[in-house]
Amino acid sequence: MYRPGKILKTGMGRNPDYAPVPSNANAWVMDTTAPSPVWRQVGPMSFSRTQHNLVVLPDGNVLAVGGSVNSDVYDTAGCVKTAEMWDATAETWKPMATMQEPRHYHSIGLLLPDGRVLVAGGGRFGPDFPSAEIYSPPYLFKGPRPVISSAHWAQGQASRRSRAAIQVRSPPCSHSKISPSCFRVNATGTMPRFFDSSARS
Repeated sequence: MYRPGKILKTGMGRNPDYAPVPSNANAWVMDTTAPSPVWRQVGPMSFSRTQHNLVVLPDGNVLAVGGSVNSDVYDTAGCVKTAEMWDATAETWKPMATMQEPRHYHSIGLLLPDGRVLVAGGGRFGPDFPSAEIYSPPYLFKGPRPVISSAHWAQGQASRRSRAAIQVRSPPCSHSKISPSCFRVNATGTMPRFFDSSARS
């Protein structure tokens, strides 16, 4: 969920026991707050991907990492090493930095507390890649960052009603101004083999 109520789906996933097929670069969005939610196709990714990871970033954009141009989990040569960024406002993709190693089946992409992204693992079938890389998104290079000066957690009657009061101190520069409409709290990610329903902002 890259924005409240809005879901992004990309590429494909396929059981590795099935015969390999080419991947696709398709991207779809759904607004679950609409009276009758439907999938709407948007501009495709720059690369076809299967078994990739999507990471929801604090600015509401989404980073696609890893995957392959086909569903053959033994074909590490087909792995896509170039990450790409989904601009959630323009609904377009842009290639970003290139990883050093393939990140395919059983790889992970996780947002770290400092705003960077951890990509790691990949393998099980054929070569394994028990290594990790860290990506620094563009928003980390736009000057001083806002600082959480205090946070208070209030437990409601049920966990779904819990709430937090957070005070943010923003540097005195135009690109870092904080308002309720642009402040986001992202949940931590999950490990492979999960649809990360907590990945929302």
